[in-house]
Amino acid sequence: MIISDQLQCELKSVKCDENGRFILVEALIQESPYILLNLYTPTKENELWAFYEKTSTPLDEMIVDPQSQINIGRDFNVHQDADLDNSGGKIETKKRLS
Repeated sequence: MIISDQLQCELKSVKCDENGRFILVEALIQESPYILLNLYTPTKENELWAFYEKTSTPLDEMIVDPQSQINIGRDFNVHQDADLDNSGGKIETKKRLS
């Protein structure tokens, strides 16, 4: 996650996991509250549930300013269209998370 040094930015809190799969930043940018979340979902299906459970804990614990702008960047590692979204290799169909 990169924030321009030309913006006035005050970090309130930063949470991330040891594997670099998510980063959650609470900040004041140009005096406006922001929640910035970036997710990089595991590609292996057996790792997905643990990832989502681990990620949901810091989100559930947050006390969010109702005026906050929430920005989420992500790579869910999901193929919407096998012909367009894959440039080789095996496409693995994942089960739906409910």
